[in-house]
Amino acid sequence: MASLEQRGSGFRVAFRLGGTKHQVVVKVTDRKEAEACLIRLEDNLRLVERGRLAIPEGADIGLFLLSDGKLEQRIKLAKTLNFGELVAIYKSAFTVGVKEKNTAKTETVHLGHAERVLGCLTPITQITSATLQGYIDTRVATKYKGRSINSQ
Repeated sequence: MASLEQRGSGFRVAFRLGGTKHQVVVKVTDRKEAEACLIRLEDNLRLVERGRLAIPEGADIGLFLLSDGKLEQRIKLAKTLNFGELVAIYKSAFTVGVKEKNTAKTETVHLGHAERVLGCLTPITQITSATLQGYIDTRVATKYKGRSINSQ
């Protein structure tokens, strides 16, 4: 029904369905794990042939059979924004003329300090209350013209 093929250190399963040959890469390097995937795919292929499992239109057939019918397409993870990208989005969302000049200037100064202290490449998912407290502590300890910035 289906066969296991080794390609370098990885494996793939080849099978026929509806007169068409299909292949699916099994992302394992251990032969026993690959054979277990082959058995799972063959079991699900039998269910399809008996009409007990239906493959949805447009589904990745190999992935669908390997996942017991749970996945139709490969999972695509959303890209995580970093702090610098978030600031750029914020700045572009509020165009010139929407805010007073002084407000925009003050925001630019504060966002610049935040980018410098937090780091532009820091993923926003890693910014916690402890990270923000560290930012506050760093800013409070900063001196400008010999004086603490919080006493001006």
